[in-house]
Amino acid sequence: MPRRLARALWQLLATADVCLLVYLALSYDWTYDFPAASTPAAIIVYAIVYGVIAFLTALAIGAVAAIGAGIALQFAPSRAPARWLGALAAAPW
Repeated sequence: MPRRLARALWQLLATADVCLLVYLALSYDWTYDFPAASTPAAIIVYAIVYGVIAFLTALAIGAVAAIGAGIALQFAPSRAPARWLGALAAAPW
């Protein structure tokens, strides 16, 4: 009986983690607005800034995906995870 209770509590914790992760992912502002470039130098600077922001956004999406994969592993610990899911959950974010 204690083992079943512990399993149920663990599942409840994983469910709460999923809800929190979805809330945080939906409440994050994924868009960025920059003013129009007026000079050739500004165009170059904006291109670099856009590249850096795109890279950081990709890292944030990867972190959310890795956390989600780790949570997904908690729902089915009795079987071996898929190779890609285990690799994603173990990613060094």
